[in-house]
Amino acid sequence: MKKILKFLLQVILSLIATVLIILADILTFIILLCTKGWEALDYFDNTGYRLDVVSASRNRTLWNAILVKKWGIMFQNGTTHTISYHIGANYNKKTLKPFWIFLYWFLYVVDFSTWKEWGHCQSSVDYFNWLNEEK
Repeated sequence: MKKILKFLLQVILSLIATVLIILADILTFIILLCTKGWEALDYFDNTGYRLDVVSASRNRTLWNAILVKKWGIMFQNGTTHTISYHIGANYNKKTLKPFWIFLYWFLYVVDFSTWKEWGHCQSSVDYFNWLNEEK
């Protein structure tokens, strides 16, 4: 019984933390918009990247189960790779499960800023490859 109560408490606290993060992001953006004007518009770019990295690491079991074929590039704990990186890397290796190929092309179309770099996911793969070369 104690384990169930502890589990429920952890779920409730995680949900509260998630709601607080969302509210804090919205309020921070409003404050930045009021103090810095239109320069604040890039705030969610960095926020989205950080959430992407956290989700890629924290939810790796889910992503590996539904996204990647057995011999593909697996999500791992503690890396700075994004979900887009894994989608792009597995697309290149032809180890992406069929539905996610749709997502690859959807992100390609939606993120028009990366069209010249062969799309959102490929741009992410190139960026992380460049980081590894710099080390």
